[in-house]
Amino acid sequence: MRYTNHMPNAEDFEVKCKHLKTALQCHEVSTEDVKRVREFVYRQPVKTIIDNKIAHLIEVKHPKRKKSEETLTNKGQAIRLDYFLRNINSKRLLVCQKMFLAALKISQRNILTIGKKKAEGQIIERRGEDWEDNETFAWYKNQLNERRNPTGDEDETCPESDDVDPELCDCAEEDIGLKI
Repeated sequence: MRYTNHMPNAEDFEVKCKHLKTALQCHEVSTEDVKRVREFVYRQPVKTIIDNKIAHLIEVKHPKRKKSEETLTNKGQAIRLDYFLRNINSKRLLVCQKMFLAALKISQRNILTIGKKKAEGQIIERRGEDWEDNETFAWYKNQLNERRNPTGDEDETCPESDDVDPELCDCAEEDIGLKI
């Protein structure tokens, strides 16, 4: 289970920083707060849901000082991230990056990726495809229809899955190993 809370009791949590006299409120974060934030973020083990929940804890800001266009084209647009954790009273506490990474037990690279996606618009998962839109699925479906009806007569074809349940159909779906 890659996208889960591996330490739900926050046993591995160590306060990495001691910001006392700054605008950061790291000293106000307790172990109970970290536990609650982890429960909130890792409640469902789906990467896009986790990323969206983390995105709610991050605030993306663009720097006021503009860089030259040459620098922007080579490196991309610069962004600044502010990190927040919620305490028991649901108050947003501004924390440093070290505290945020330690509290959620995620990498800096992941946070920066989520921040860039949030700056662009929305977080979209591109690592899977819907079977209906997949070219491989269409090829298998054509192969299955050819096996069902090698002569090309429309009368002998199996009814579409809209009219008849595919499990009730007596066609040879097992030959290819794919159920429609």
